[in-house]
Amino acid sequence: MRTSSCAWEQPLARKQRRVSRLSGRYLTVTKFVLLLTACMLPTLFGCYASKPYTDLAKYSVESTKDEFDGTATHRMTFNRLETTAGRGTVYFDLASTTAPLLPRDLIEKIYASHDSSIRAIEPANQFKLHILYVEYFGPDWLFVREDNSMYILIDGVRHDYSAIQAKRDVISSSLVGETLAFLMTDKDLLAIVSGREVKVRLRGDEGTIDARFTPQAHENLRAFAAEYSQPKGD
Repeated sequence: MRTSSCAWEQPLARKQRRVSRLSGRYLTVTKFVLLLTACMLPTLFGCYASKPYTDLAKYSVESTKDEFDGTATHRMTFNRLETTAGRGTVYFDLASTTAPLLPRDLIEKIYASHDSSIRAIEPANQFKLHILYVEYFGPDWLFVREDNSMYILIDGVRHDYSAIQAKRDVISSSLVGETLAFLMTDKDLLAIVSGREVKVRLRGDEGTIDARFTPQAHENLRAFAAEYSQPKGD
């Protein structure tokens, strides 16, 4: 089951204001990232109904490539975190996109802006974009919103994140789902995969849910990041 692209369309001006407020950097780069993200999100959100019943040790990778411009995306799915019994299920899935064929002037602005949400790579007309999908399934709504919606505690140090998209869906009479998408930097990914103890909190208007990385979930993320995301340090 795939969500339709219409359900995810939002006014571009609203997205520009939100991201520009957070980054305060080049509007041209922001426009491009938002347009690319808006195109990617409808195809990258997976099926809600099957996820809550998967095993903790299992995850898979979905890969797509645009035959027109060569944009390649890899997304991990079913990377389940540990939550308190009866509180719901949380998945922590990463997607990485390599987008080629960008204009030279745009690449130069990406370099100049030091916008860490996107990383120029070799060859010089490509860059990588990382999007984290955090999904909650449970009996009750959390009503998680985009602003300041997730905390990640890495070895006791808290990192705050605001989502670029938030979605809710009714799965059945006793199950609801909420999905949030976050732009991640190389620094973010390196901190998470190298941390010894990583915990996650989703904050909603109607409550919160805490989850933690099991050794298997942590290894899943490390393996995916090493093969597809390949984050670089400073």
